[in-house]
Amino acid sequence: MFQKKLFLTSSFFIFLFCLGMIAEAQDEPTVSEKVYDASGHAQAENTDRSNVQTESREDNLAGGAVKSEEEPKMYACVYYDDEPGENHFSDFGQALGHVEEGGTLYLGKPADITKSFPIDRSLTIRSLNPLEPTLKLGTSVQDKTVFDLKNISRFRLDGVYAIGSNAAVIGGHADRIEISGCRFEWCYPLFINSDKDFSIHMENSQVHNGNIEIAPNTAGEKSVVFHQNHFLVNTAISKNMRLKNIQGVLSGNRFEGYSLVLMAGGEDTEMDVFENVFCDPQKGKIIVSREGQNSRFHRNHILKDFSDAIAYSGTGKLDFRYNWWGRKEGPAEIIDLEKLSVEPWALFPDFRRFQGEPYTREDLQELCRQIGADIDAENWIYDIQPDQRIDLLDAVALIRRWIE
Repeated sequence: MFQKKLFLTSSFFIFLFCLGMIAEAQDEPTVSEKVYDASGHAQAENTDRSNVQTESREDNLAGGAVKSEEEPKMYACVYYDDEPGENHFSDFGQALGHVEEGGTLYLGKPADITKSFPIDRSLTIRSLNPLEPTLKLGTSVQDKTVFDLKNISRFRLDGVYAIGSNAAVIGGHADRIEISGCRFEWCYPLFINSDKDFSIHMENSQVHNGNIEIAPNTAGEKSVVFHQNHFLVNTAISKNMRLKNIQGVLSGNRFEGYSLVLMAGGEDTEMDVFENVFCDPQKGKIIVSREGQNSRFHRNHILKDFSDAIAYSGTGKLDFRYNWWGRKEGPAEIIDLEKLSVEPWALFPDFRRFQGEPYTREDLQELCRQIGADIDAENWIYDIQPDQRIDLLDAVALIRRWIE
């Protein structure tokens, strides 16, 4: 009987002890609920929340090292606008900082740029409103670079409209830089002086009153392509595209009062300049200080009727054949023709025939069709253009030759 009472008493005390342990455990917060601030004080915040953008993330390193809690959450698509959403930011710097490697930043509203941004990963910046100025460069970035590329693989601007004074939009180094459908006013799209190899492609863009400089100190695998762009100067201050130690192609562009300057190029820096328009002789010039054996200017419209339109300081002759000079007689007062190879030149703006080429039956048929169209028109003799008068003479010469 005594043993039975002892057993019940012991069980009762054990039961009370367990109740006390359970109550103490309920008063103590769990480890996952404890958050400490920088001074070591506990905060009532759960680190397990999914909407915290500074949550810890595992990187791709061996061993699965955990990154700092300060690492921002990255997105393939980031929007700079005032819309709600975890990948939407109203601050330009924050938006740029959340674009992941190879991602795209979409500009949904204008950005007032007051500082330079180092770019340490490949990305694209694309405007959702290409007709509206989306990058407004303030005076605080004058003579500075807006996007300073830190040896990345690729950087692209698409449909971006940048406006400002004396600021370079793109500088530094990327293996490939692409610009498409952009507009630059009173700022410099490219200021590249990297000696590492690179390629630059710019197309369907406009540059108004801004310089371009791509001038590494050494040659190598450094190339440019400028295709179907419009370079315009409508101020008294001269502007130019300056290329040094570069190989590449310039095609389908319009240089209006804007100078093209080609400098320092060896055997491995060929430059082909074809099917461009060079006009407005008051400011724009073509300046070549590199050796001319690897530079070719073909099938361009060169509408510059004064003695210093083209300046060439290299040795040997510079290849300016097959161009249209604004007249059938070819270039007049351009430069010392001993330094330029200009023959044959185009006899028509559409390059259908060149100086020195023999007449063909197709030439005669085309000229007769033109003459017939003019005769059928009212007052045709007064409306006929100078080139069409020359066509008449050509037709007469052809007919005489065929009769003889």
